[in-house]
Amino acid sequence: MPMQDHLKEFVTRCSSISRLKSIGKSTKGFNIWALEISDKPGRGEPEPHVKLVGNLHGDEPTGRALTMALAEWLCKNYESDADAKRIVNDVHLWLVPSMNPDGFTARKRENINGKDLNRNFPDRFIDPSMEPTGEEEAETAVMMKWSLTQHFVASLAFHEGALVANYPFDGTADKETRYEACTDDETFKYLASTYAKSHANMSVADSEEFPNGGGITNGAAWYPIQGSMQDWNYLRAGCMEVTLEVSGLKWPPESVLPQLFKDNLPAMLEYIKIAALGGVRGKVVVESNTVRKDKGKEMHPVEANVTIEGIDFVVRSNSVFGDFYRPLAPGKYTVVVRREGYPTARSNITVPVDGTGVIRDFVLRQKKPSSIDVILSLETQRQHNLVLIGSGIGIMWGLWIMHRQMTHRSMYSVRQRSM
Repeated sequence: MPMQDHLKEFVTRCSSISRLKSIGKSTKGFNIWALEISDKPGRGEPEPHVKLVGNLHGDEPTGRALTMALAEWLCKNYESDADAKRIVNDVHLWLVPSMNPDGFTARKRENINGKDLNRNFPDRFIDPSMEPTGEEEAETAVMMKWSLTQHFVASLAFHEGALVANYPFDGTADKETRYEACTDDETFKYLASTYAKSHANMSVADSEEFPNGGGITNGAAWYPIQGSMQDWNYLRAGCMEVTLEVSGLKWPPESVLPQLFKDNLPAMLEYIKIAALGGVRGKVVVESNTVRKDKGKEMHPVEANVTIEGIDFVVRSNSVFGDFYRPLAPGKYTVVVRREGYPTARSNITVPVDGTGVIRDFVLRQKKPSSIDVILSLETQRQHNLVLIGSGIGIMWGLWIMHRQMTHRSMYSVRQRSM
């Protein structure tokens, strides 16, 4: 059965937990399908979004089979299996079986224009902003637009040709092969190891190419590339993506697909749970001045910047629900929340090793203006040039001068310095 027909039949059969959406079209006009798995498909709710993307290279179709098989497994088991139930109930999972349908149809690595899509994303060494240029291939542009709109927490990209979990960075400035760590190196190693160790044999050290790597590798330490999807996801889309090589054979025979799924199923489930829910998550709200009877002051969810002290990576809370999700390796951290007009909030946390994660909510309260703030605000409104430096008697003197200015409608410049 063609993939499109299978997906449409699936959402009819498993309509309570799935929704099918075309996120755009390939160069030749084929739909690029995304299958949403959730207990509330199509509805906004405070839950993390995770994507699994297959067939980025047209001649590497295992990701097509694994993502569709995962959908079938979740449909069959979500009412009885604890892992399936948690993913369906607590995560919005998106499965993209084929990002490169034109390449798949032609049985070639590149898209129909001969472009390698995993070298086609904006690159940090060419433009640090990594903004779309408009020159990207249709398939790349579709994935970027969707990723920036959906705000994914984490991602997996499936490839073939080896057996390893590859993490950022992929590129180096001089294109030389070496370890290129990002600011989240420890968390990426943890996420990649989570997949490798949960896989049937990815972490077994019997590989000539990765003899002591535990089934993981830094991308640039393996071989450097520029324009990769995982580097763009991390730096521009704020999504922590790991690239998987899941088969030493490209285009493996259909007879081995059931075993490949069996080998990868525990790893896919564990990665989704750990990446989406195993770090720190919570909500950011602001306290309003409205007081409701018996309920105290109203709280409103807001968008805010959430960072980890010492790590240069920003996640943003959702403006509708206030929720945020930050993958982290087990350990101790300080969470920092910033929003303009509010004091910075900090909280120390310990991420446990059991994968349950930490829930930490933040209530932001507007700072009460000081005497100087009030004076400066009044001065600005009346276009007076007033600078006050000092405290105590100096501030009172400034207030008296302000009163005189407003009474006589005069313009003064008062500078009171501490002695």
